Amino acid sequence: MRLILSFRGAQAVYELIPLSQLQRGTSGHVSELVGGSERRLEELGLRRGETVEMIDPGSPCIVRVLGSKLCFRASQLLGVLVRPGATA
Repeated sequence: MRLILSFRGAQAVYELIPLSQLQRGTSGHVSELVGGSERRLEELGLRRGETVEMIDPGSPCIVRVLGSKLCFRASQLLGVLVRPGATA
């Protein structure tokens, strides 16, 4: 999925991927929550704008958000769309 943002004539293109697709040690910024379990994920700290790091990919996978490590099935994270960032 590609997100295109424009303002005052400038344009930025961001690739959004499901959180479950981040590689080990890679961080991303949560951009969208879709799929029906948004409220639960937000309660756990997965909110728009938060930085999340993939600790251990797979199923189950372990991510770090707000200083806490959380464990999810990979399928639970398909609705968390992130903009990949720097390697931790």
